[in-house]
Amino acid sequence: MQLLVLKNIFDLKTSQKIPTKLKDKITNATVEFISLDTRAFELVCGDRFINFAQTLFDVGKKLSDAQNINVVDLLPQLTTVSVSFCGIALFHLTEDLQLLVFTLGCYPYDQDNQTSIRVHQVVDSKLMEYHLSLDDSKFVVCENENKMKSSFKVCCTRIGCSIHYLSKQLQHCFTTDTIDKVPVNCDIIQQMFRCIRRIVNHMRRAHKQSKLPRKLQ
Repeated sequence: MQLLVLKNIFDLKTSQKIPTKLKDKITNATVEFISLDTRAFELVCGDRFINFAQTLFDVGKKLSDAQNINVVDLLPQLTTVSVSFCGIALFHLTEDLQLLVFTLGCYPYDQDNQTSIRVHQVVDSKLMEYHLSLDDSKFVVCENENKMKSSFKVCCTRIGCSIHYLSKQLQHCFTTDTIDKVPVNCDIIQQMFRCIRRIVNHMRRAHKQSKLPRKLQ
């Protein structure tokens, strides 16, 4: 089934005939990548992935005469691709209690620091592009981190993110035994969570071990 899906993905019209052995080699490597790293098959057919693969291919052609080139040297380090983003959306409740959501955008945060003042300034600047502004009549829903609390403590009314509260409830349900000296009483689901976590950890260790030149006992 996996090979069939991948063959459908890679059966695209090309300008020249690709040898079957080479195409099968790429297909097998893709199956291994998706299966072992538990990725979605749609990952390898998205426009961004195709652009990434084409870029690697073009660079490889220019380096074809070079010796001892390791593909790892071509890939960026994780620390160099770490980019913060600022997402802004508007929520409007109509008179008949219908909630309208308008996503303004998800903007790269290119400031030199992430102080509360600077975060507020970035949000203000993006709102100004739409002739909008914050004031005491506006409500801001954001994360419950101290930095975000400080960023929106003036010129608006801050509301804690409900998703954060729900996540905390799930965290307590899975990992906490007592809250305020009161038992949580989630023994069954916590036992299931521990079993799943052990399975996931085992799969990760097995995957890492399979890449080693020698197996560890």
